[in-house]
Amino acid sequence: MFSEPAKNTFRYEQLPDPASYIRLVKISPSTESSETTPHISILTTPFNDAPHYHAVSYTWGPTTDPGTIIIGENEAEIYVRRNCINVLRQITHFKTCEYYWIDALCINQADNDEKSYQVAMMGEIFSRADRVLACVG
Repeated sequence: MFSEPAKNTFRYEQLPDPASYIRLVKISPSTESSETTPHISILTTPFNDAPHYHAVSYTWGPTTDPGTIIIGENEAEIYVRRNCINVLRQITHFKTCEYYWIDALCINQADNDEKSYQVAMMGEIFSRADRVLACVG
């Protein structure tokens, strides 16, 4: 998809059980500014014990011109599509929840086994969310 960032590259930790665990994103308040690189942290949790979260639906957009997101305290970088960065900024501007489920970030897209389990759970992930946010632009 994208080449790896040159600096400290983010690596997903394997889910303990991809059929019963999910990842949730917590967005740093500094992400709201269009001048800063978005910062997030990722929580891995059993799906049945997940804290309240909002699920986000959006169009991934083109693979050209990717952007960078900073993840965690060690400030690892990951490349994502620009639409994902725009979604993070929109969410932060109207922040209504502490945790969010965003497929491009919460599913390890490079792990086909995990992806197949997580995609199969998406209906349940969206239906259990406190709110579903649709970002249309």
